Amino acid sequence: MHIVPAILPEDLEELHNKVARVAKFVPWVQIDLCDGRFVPSRTWPYIDGGFENLPQDLELPFWQDVNYEFDLMVADPVSVVDKVMELGGMRAVLHVGSTSEEEMLKALRALEHYDMEAVLAIDNNRSLEELFSLLEKDHQVHSVQCMGIERPGFQKQNFDERVLERIQIIKEKYPLLTIAVDGAVNFETAELLIGAGAERLVSGSTIFESGDSLGTIRRLEQLFKTSLQS
Repeated sequence: MHIVPAILPEDLEELHNKVARVAKFVPWVQIDLCDGRFVPSRTWPYIDGGFENLPQDLELPFWQDVNYEFDLMVADPVSVVDKVMELGGMRAVLHVGSTSEEEMLKALRALEHYDMEAVLAIDNNRSLEELFSLLEKDHQVHSVQCMGIERPGFQKQNFDERVLERIQIIKEKYPLLTIAVDGAVNFETAELLIGAGAERLVSGSTIFESGDSLGTIRRLEQLFKTSLQS
């Protein structure tokens, strides 16, 4: 059970500054990659022409202290998997519907080849049958990421309560899969999500705009501990 800080970096400097605030306190950090195509927003290292050409010797900040998870909100995840592997990614999130099922399976096989953890994300406007179809065809998926918001790629959205029932349905069908939730994770919604079966909570603005990142992480972690004791 983990709290994963999420960062939508405008540039490498912002990424460094935010990771510096949490690197000593969490095992994982999520970097949200938005290409401006699958979602309207765009984050580093995407520029107008596509994925920026990065120096071969580029190291992610504090890579000795945290594992990096890349949330690939991109229209062509297959072409990005090798890039995030080269950056040092240990886990990648692929969004159901971002490409065809055939291309998604290629991306999952690429993650397996690179020994990276594979996560399938499903937003609340998509049928769970699309997710289940992929899970039945590929048994290397480590976890599923449900969305606590309606529109992936943007922070500060209202909580989408539909996610609670979807967590329960997925957990009942695949009890061994870890369920993560990204979007609108705060102290109030975290309790609901944990109660529904979530085991990993991804949080951006709640952590980084709190004025006390460590204190916020600890409070969210305590909700998991309290649920285990009840």
